[in-house]
Amino acid sequence: MSLDYYRMNRETQAKIREWTRERGWETPSTILKPLLASLLYRHRLSLIAEEIDGTIDRMMLLSERIQTVIEEGNLVALLLLKERQDEELNKLVSLQRLLDREGPLAKKDDNTDRQIANAREYPMEELLSSYGCVVKFRRTRCPVHEGKNPSSFEMKGNRGRCHSCSWTGDSIDLVMKMEGCSFMEAVRKLQ
Repeated sequence: MSLDYYRMNRETQAKIREWTRERGWETPSTILKPLLASLLYRHRLSLIAEEIDGTIDRMMLLSERIQTVIEEGNLVALLLLKERQDEELNKLVSLQRLLDREGPLAKKDDNTDRQIANAREYPMEELLSSYGCVVKFRRTRCPVHEGKNPSSFEMKGNRGRCHSCSWTGDSIDLVMKMEGCSFMEAVRKLQ
């Protein structure tokens, strides 16, 4: 989810640059930069809030549908709806974490130890799904060597291990390997 957020931020900045070019303005001056930063911040918050609203609406619809399915006695549909509801709940938790970090009440201290601890706690399943891996029963294909075996990569706790290529690590190690970035860059990406 957070990787989508960074993509969204780049797109927003590109839209503002395009908007200023359309009006014949040069790159934003020093007077406009704080204003644009404030607009970007508010736009980010509005996008996050919009996504939270949509997720809550979907969860409410799923709850209503689950009640209907329970009354009908359809167990297969109930299991599928429960799985979808869990996915939406995980998405809502991710959005809450993002809002806690970016929102107006976010703590702005740069305590490196706390950032590293938060990055290590970043859910491995969520990170793997952002890299396009489908996780089932805490197993998936290895994103490191792009293996084809859907059960070669196993997760225990918040660490992963590939039985084919012997890669082992936590969320930070996976981002470092996949993105080719430094330790602190990976920690910042996982915030």
